[in-house]
Amino acid sequence: MIEKTKNITTNKVLLVTVVDVISTTSIPVNEFVLYRNKLRPDYEQKVFTRKEENRGNVQIPAEIEVIKIKKNIKGFRMQIEDLVEKARQKGLKIVFHLHHQKSALWFFLATMFTGVREKTVFTIHSFYSDRDRKYKISSCLCAVLANYTNCVSQAAYEDYPKWVRAIKRKRMGVILNGIDCKRIERALGSEEKHIEAMDMKRMVCVDRIIPIKNQKFIIGLLKYLPDTHLTLVGMEDENYSIRQLAEKEGVTNRVEFTGLLPREDVYRVINKCGLYVTASKVEGLHLSVLEAMRVGAIPLISDIPPHREIAANCEKLFKPLPLDENIWIKTIQTYQNTEFGILKDLSNKLVHTTEKNFSLDKMHKQYDAIYEQIIRREC
Repeated sequence: MIEKTKNITTNKVLLVTVVDVISTTSIPVNEFVLYRNKLRPDYEQKVFTRKEENRGNVQIPAEIEVIKIKKNIKGFRMQIEDLVEKARQKGLKIVFHLHHQKSALWFFLATMFTGVREKTVFTIHSFYSDRDRKYKISSCLCAVLANYTNCVSQAAYEDYPKWVRAIKRKRMGVILNGIDCKRIERALGSEEKHIEAMDMKRMVCVDRIIPIKNQKFIIGLLKYLPDTHLTLVGMEDENYSIRQLAEKEGVTNRVEFTGLLPREDVYRVINKCGLYVTASKVEGLHLSVLEAMRVGAIPLISDIPPHREIAANCEKLFKPLPLDENIWIKTIQTYQNTEFGILKDLSNKLVHTTEKNFSLDKMHKQYDAIYEQIIRREC
């Protein structure tokens, strides 16, 4: 359980989440809003969103009000002023948590000269250097304007411009992303990693099927692993390029495309596979890798800074791999030739380490401390 933040009076905090969109894969909604709602009755929550296209796919509890952001700054400003006034009348302290740079920038424009900026946290969920110029400019503006700015990994923090970090100083830091370990446990129930599920000839990748996620590399490996099966979970691009590549390489019969699945079903798919693979080129802190480890799959992950950070927090149980086909093929074959007892022991250690270092409980405790500082104006 998340411990109650000391000295914050029960039912005296209004936490307002500001996002671009609500969707089934939205970290700000799933890992922040919905998770906190279950465990923190002393927090009232509301959500501002620019778009609602995917809202129907997400079950938002009735007690959490979802507010569509007005399309003009004056209208949005009035929405915020009304919310702040109602919170004041109810005796609620208020914190705004901004998760996406577009809606965050709109928020700062709407609240200019109101003092609301002092009540804000801005979370950077992606890697700065991998984004386009427009994103970089707006992200930096939001990072500077927010009371406190957080990066979801140390690698993302170090990648962020030094001049922003110099300006922010103690008002910018790192809180690692976490995963809902309890949800995974509930989804799997009594299902354990038995000998069939530890089959290293069954690989799974959970991610958007787009070029920067680099499923192309994984498909290329199958030519040299003739008895290995790959399951790809996620939405495909408009051209179905990876599906076409699988057909071209003659491995279609060993590649399964599931499309988007409910999260509980994703965990069950992972639980039937021995290896979790991702050759992704860009990440903030890869939640799918963490979820796979908590399920008990052994990760084969690309050698990028966020993946190195995951490995560094996993007691050297595995190492990220450079994108070299020979190294990946050799590593996969080594796992395929390893006896079950050794694999089972490694799987158990991964589950334990993930629980210890990457749980949502740990993440929320750290955000609680930031919220408290903002409420006390000590941040």
